[in-house]
Formats: sequence, C-alpha cells, structure tokens
Amino acid sequence: MRWAYLMKRLRGTKVKTLQDESVYALLPVPGSYDCKRIYLTLLYDAEGNPYFVRDFKAQAAYERRRTAKFGKEVKQ
Repeated sequence: MRWAYLMKRLRGTKVKTLQDESVYALLPVPGSYDCKRIYLTLLYDAEGNPYFVRDFKAQAAYERRRTAKFGKEVKQ
C-alpha cells in the first residue's frame, strides 16, 4: 500500500483520533494470504504537513499481547 493511498483512506478520520489511538496498516505478505499489522505514528514536518512513521514501541506491545494471549510465539 502506498502512503498516498493510506492518507486518502484516513482522510475522513479526525486528527485527534489519529493522535490518541494506535493506527496500523494491514500489509499483505507476498506468497500467502496473510496480512502483517504495521503500527504507525502521525507526525508533522516543518511546514505542518502530516506524515506517518513506523511505531516500533506500539508494534512491540502488540507482539507481547499476542504472545501472552496465545501462550507462545505466534508466526505472523
């Protein structure tokens, strides 16, 4: 998924919601029918334009919750 397409999909979402809650993109894994969840953080550049960067802290928290829920490492 291209970033421009992602921004287009999120355009109707309020900025406050994007800042307060975790935003993630479901990216397809090549060669399978699975999707990988990538967490994103909304930031702004010097001109005030929004952009997303990968949020490794939220990604690690998600992985810990998944591991605790299923009791073992889950292949994603």
